[in-house]
Amino acid sequence: MRSQIEEAKARLQGDGGLAVRDIGIFPGSDQDATPEAIAGQILRVLDQLERGDY
Repeated sequence: MRSQIEEAKARLQGDGGLAVRDIGIFPGSDQDATPEAIAGQILRVLDQLERGDY
């Protein structure tokens, strides 16, 4: 099973993905935000957009 980071990377940049070339993610001042948590949020947003839930 892929990690959330690997899954987010595949959906954004992989074959059949969104062809995102350059992305910067700033976690803000919350030092508790882990890379895995940020990837999880990205995946949730992508799922919502695909369902038309925006």
